[in-house]
Amino acid sequence: MNPNVCPPGQGNGNPGGGNSTVIIEQQPNLVINGAMKVAQRGSSFTSVSATQYTLDRWQLEFNGSPGAVVTVTHSTDAPTGSGLSQSLKIDCTTAEAAVAASESVVLKTTIEAQDLQQLMYGDEANAQPTSLSFWVKSPKAGTHCVALYMDDGSAHNIQEFPVIAANAWELKHIVFPGCPTWSIADDNGAGLTISFPLVAGTDYQATKEIWETGNDYATSEQQNLLDNTANDYCVTGVKLEVGATATGFVHEGIGNMLKRCLRYFWRQVNYLNETVGNASIYNSTNGNCVVQFPVPMRLDPTLSLSNAAHFTLYATNTTQSPSAIASTGHINEYGVNLGLTLSGATQGDAGNLVSTNQDSTLDYDAEF
Repeated sequence: MNPNVCPPGQGNGNPGGGNSTVIIEQQPNLVINGAMKVAQRGSSFTSVSATQYTLDRWQLEFNGSPGAVVTVTHSTDAPTGSGLSQSLKIDCTTAEAAVAASESVVLKTTIEAQDLQQLMYGDEANAQPTSLSFWVKSPKAGTHCVALYMDDGSAHNIQEFPVIAANAWELKHIVFPGCPTWSIADDNGAGLTISFPLVAGTDYQATKEIWETGNDYATSEQQNLLDNTANDYCVTGVKLEVGATATGFVHEGIGNMLKRCLRYFWRQVNYLNETVGNASIYNSTNGNCVVQFPVPMRLDPTLSLSNAAHFTLYATNTTQSPSAIASTGHINEYGVNLGLTLSGATQGDAGNLVSTNQDSTLDYDAEF
């Protein structure tokens, strides 16, 4: 039976039963890339032992000095019958057997504050609950945790959930109560962070099912999921929605999903022979290339690139690799003016800046 359809005679305003049904409308997903389909930074991240983003909008955070090392992959391992085809997979390659109090490893994603005003946190009478649903495949049966962290209130709420069978996909539904005490600012800052702890020392453990200050992820019942190099952890189909009832996962088109991710991170170049943009030369040693972002970014992004030598300027009277490429100070959420450091260029020439190395990358980062 479709879980989003009420059985005949139940909740449909027809006391006598009959064949009428009520369709429960799917609610929007507050999580971006919950289906784990967008992976601009790559499909495999090896020897991960420090905090970094992996698949779009998903960060693996290391606190303290845990000895665990993992490989993160954009995996095709997904739950049968879910309509989902990919997951984020964490493979333990160096185990963390003894967890110190100050150590934690957490998979997390953050939702922008201005996208959460409908939750009405801080309003004691109207603060809304949220439903978190996700598919998880854990290397261990037993108690696991997931937490919400509210940046503006520096407060968290931890919930436990059971994993019935190790190494099997299971669908989980968890309800978080609304927060009546602290409100979420209506701005482009961090609103709520969803955290899945893999390792959590006692400094990151707290009481379950209450909103309280602190940035904790787990209770003392949380499993250590990185204590063996045979351990693999997978998650997909992550959905956070308003209300105490979980509705079906919303399967977005890849174009719309990518556009939502681009607000936070854009890898403009990831291949050989990609055009960065039109360039002009204003003296013998300097040029510029104007790039317009595909969508407005969350804030003025940070620019990074693989190597200036991975790019070539093809202009009217010169072909050369810039010795440096950097923002000239003209960068905002809409675009950037890339300054090119050149040698022996001809003032007034124009052309194109192109990637000429298979390892070329040009990134704009507006993540939290």
